[in-house]
Amino acid sequence: PVYQPPHKQTIDYLKPLASDVILAIAAFVGLFLLMIGGIILIWADTSDGFSSGLTVQVLGTFFLTAAMLVGAMLRPDMEKWVRVALILGAVLLLLYSTVTGLAGMF
Repeated sequence: PVYQPPHKQTIDYLKPLASDVILAIAAFVGLFLLMIGGIILIWADTSDGFSSGLTVQVLGTFFLTAAMLVGAMLRPDMEKWVRVALILGAVLLLLYSTVTGLAGMF
């Protein structure tokens, strides 16, 4: 009989995406884009500038929430309450971003 390696679960292929370095880089990029978007929003004189700042801020929100959610879902080695806090933090960040975007439209 031919030796066949044991079948890996799908989660084993996705775990390298949730390494500490990759999550830290995604969180740093997200925070940086949130900061740059906020600065553009503050100094924007026209509606185009405001739209540009909001676009950068939403992109930063995406990177940060993606890093938080991927870390919470793919890192079973973290404590349960840390993972719950990551998910709640991502949800609150999305709510804040939505409210900020809607408030800026009016």
